[in-house]
Amino acid sequence: MSAAGQAEIAGESAGESAGEGAGGNLDGISTFCLGQPEIVVVPVEAWGPGEPAAARLSPAGRSLLGRAGLASSWVDRFEAAHVLFQERTTSLSTRAPRTWASPRLGNVVVIRRGVRTRPFTQPLPRASWVIDETDLDEATGSRELGAYALCHAERMGFVGDAARAHLACLGWWLVSTDASIEDFVAGAGRCQRTDARVLSVLADAMPWLRALHEPALRPPPSDPALLAHIPDTEILVGEHLEPSVRALSSALGEAAREAARAVRAEQRAAPATAIAKRLRPIELLLDWLRKERPRLVVAGARGETLWEPDAAGHTGPLRTLLDKAPHRAVASLHDDLRIVDARSRTFLERVVDRAALPRSSEAVDPDGGVWIDPRRQLISYSLVQPGLTATEEPAPPFHRWLLGARVAHEWAHLVESAGWVAIAPEREAEHGSAMLAYAQSFEGIVQDAPQHLREIAATEANLLGREPGETAGAVFARKTMDRVGDFRANLVAKEVLPPEELESYARVNARTHALAGLGPFAQLMRHTIEVRYLALASGPDPYAYLFRSTFFDAHFAAVGLADRASAASLFEAARRVLDCWAIDRNRFRAP
Repeated sequence: MSAAGQAEIAGESAGESAGEGAGGNLDGISTFCLGQPEIVVVPVEAWGPGEPAAARLSPAGRSLLGRAGLASSWVDRFEAAHVLFQERTTSLSTRAPRTWASPRLGNVVVIRRGVRTRPFTQPLPRASWVIDETDLDEATGSRELGAYALCHAERMGFVGDAARAHLACLGWWLVSTDASIEDFVAGAGRCQRTDARVLSVLADAMPWLRALHEPALRPPPSDPALLAHIPDTEILVGEHLEPSVRALSSALGEAAREAARAVRAEQRAAPATAIAKRLRPIELLLDWLRKERPRLVVAGARGETLWEPDAAGHTGPLRTLLDKAPHRAVASLHDDLRIVDARSRTFLERVVDRAALPRSSEAVDPDGGVWIDPRRQLISYSLVQPGLTATEEPAPPFHRWLLGARVAHEWAHLVESAGWVAIAPEREAEHGSAMLAYAQSFEGIVQDAPQHLREIAATEANLLGREPGETAGAVFARKTMDRVGDFRANLVAKEVLPPEELESYARVNARTHALAGLGPFAQLMRHTIEVRYLALASGPDPYAYLFRSTFFDAHFAAVGLADRASAASLFEAARRVLDCWAIDRNRFRAP
C-alpha cells in the first residue's frame, strides 16, 4: 500500500470521516443484516460519522432498515432511542467512571414483531445488543423503553445475568428526569416483548428507586459507610429501603425465569394441527440420515456416538433421545445437521488428497459443540451446543451461521496444521522484513506511552518470555504471531464459508477484551490480529469497526497508550506480515 493509502487508513478511518467506515455502502453485508427472517441486524457501520454519543443513522443505514420493511416513523424512533442511550451513557460514564463504561457502538439485533424467541440472549457475545421491534412501536413501547433496552443489553453482555444486569443499571434512573420515568413506565405498561413482566416489575419500583444513592450520581446525605450497598454496584441503600431492594431483586429474578419458562413451554407445545407420522420432524430427520448418510457423527452430551454414516441404519439411540423432543427442536436439529454436512462436503471437495490431512489437530475444541473425530476424520456434532441443547429448543438467531463457521474452522485447522498454508520461499525475506517493521511499530507505541504504561509493558513482556536483549515491542510482535494458526485457518475457511457466516464469526471474535483479565498490551495484541479476521470478511472498514465497537478510545487513546492513527499503523504493519501467508493450491483447490 502506498504511503498515501496508509495515511488514509490511519487518518480517515481513525478520525471517522466520510467513507464506508462512517456509514457508507452496506451492500457487502446486506445478507448478514437481513438474511435471517426472525431478526434485523443494525450493524456498527450503519451509524454516521462522529463520536458514538452523537451517532445517528447514516443514509445507508436508514436505507438498510427501509429494505427490512421498517417504516420511516419506526426508524426515527429507533434512532432517537439510540441517541438517548448514547447521550445518557456519556453522562453516566463522565460522572461515574468506576461503574459506567464510556459509550460505544454495537450491532443492534432487532427481534421482529411477532417472533417469540428465547429472551436475554446475546447472539454475538459482547458485540450485540438485542431489542424487540415492538419496543419502539407507539402502541407497545416508547423512546425511553427502547433506550433502556439498549442499556440493559449492554450491561447483560458483561454481567451475564438478566436480573443482575437490571440491578447494575439502577444508576440509569438516578439521572433520569420525571418525564423520562413517565415515558418508560408508560412503555413498560404496554410492552409485548417476552420479558414484559420483568419490565413491569422495574416500572412498579420507580416511586422509590430514585431515593437510592450512588456517590458520584446522587450522594447520600449521611456517611456512606453507614448505608448498605447492592453487591457488584456502588448503589447505596437506606435502612428503610433494604426490604424493598431485596424484594425487587427477588421479583426481577423470578420474572426473568418465568419469561424463559414461558418461551420454552411455547416451543414444546404440539402443533395446532395433527401431522402424519411419516411427516413428523423426527421421521424426516431419521429418514434423511439413513438415505443421505451425511458426512458427520452425532454425539450425545458426554461425547458418546449416537449415529454415524458407517452404520446409517442404526438410528435407535438417536430415536430414543428425540422421541419426546419438541417438533420445533427436532426440525431445527435437522437444519443444523444439514449445515454440518454441507460445509464438510464443500471443504472435502476442495482437498486434493484427503489421506494427506492429519487426523486431527491441536486446535480441536470439543467445548465448541463440533470437533473433528480423529478416528473417522469427520465432524462430530454434539446435541449440547454452546448456549443450546438441541433436543429441547430450536436454535436462536445466529446459531446456525456460527455453527457453519465452527465446522469450517475445524476442517481448516487440519489444512493449516498440515502445512498447506505457508510462506513461499521467494517471500521469506519479505516476511522477515515485515516482522522487523511490525516489531518496530509496536516498540514505537511502547516508547511513546507514559512512563507507567512503559512499566506495564515491561512487566507484560517479561511474563510473555522476553529473550535477552529483546525489546518489549519485539516480544509483543513475536507473541502476536503465536496465533497465526488461527489466521491461517481463517484464510482456508474464507474459501468455503458464505459471507454471512464468515462475517458472524469475525464479529464474534473481534470484540472488546476489557473483562478478559488481559493487560493493555495483550489486549492490543489481540486486536491487532483479530482486525485481520474482520478484513477477511465483508464489512466495509475493519479498522473503523474495531475502533467504534471496543471502547478503543477510552481504553487506549485516552490513557496515552495508542491513538487511532498509531493503532492503524500497527495494524497495517501486521497486515504486511500476514499477507506473506498463502494457501498451497497444489493441495487445496481454488473454487
